Amino acid sequence: MNKIALSLGTNIGNTVANMHRALLSLSQLPHVRPGLISSAYITAPVGYADQNDFLNLCCFVETDLPVEQFHRYTKQIEADFGRIKTIPNGPRIIDIDLLFLSSRETVETDTLLIPHPRLFERAFVLAPLSEISDSDTVYGNSLSECLRTVIQSQPIAKADRLLFGNLMNQFVNHTL
Repeated sequence: MNKIALSLGTNIGNTVANMHRALLSLSQLPHVRPGLISSAYITAPVGYADQNDFLNLCCFVETDLPVEQFHRYTKQIEADFGRIKTIPNGPRIIDIDLLFLSSRETVETDTLLIPHPRLFERAFVLAPLSEISDSDTVYGNSLSECLRTVIQSQPIAKADRLLFGNLMNQFVNHTL
């Protein structure tokens, strides 16, 4: 059973509804069991700045699927949302990135790199991931040290908990 850390982000349309729908889609995938989910965070865009702020969170899932097949499922969820890649780091209705495997395996294919190549450079990944990771050290890097470094140039704020109600429990218990 693979335990996979994911990062989800959205900045087009109703971002709260997008996040709910993406989590629901993940929870309904075959051979996938939802795990812990972080708080949601509001973050300024990184890279291409001329766009709305993002809503981001991280979560874990467990699956017995090969990681490449699970990755194809996440790309299909993005396609089902109507995601079209236009500008690198540009606006997106939903983005689902595979960050790392709990086994600390590395994966390198034409379409997938694990660990995610920018995992330790993004506050919008490090802050929510730090909430739910069972270890501060991932692939030899301290999440808290990396976050202290990047947060100075990448402001981040927790989203209003009321926006998400009991989302964490619903995702973990498959009741979305």
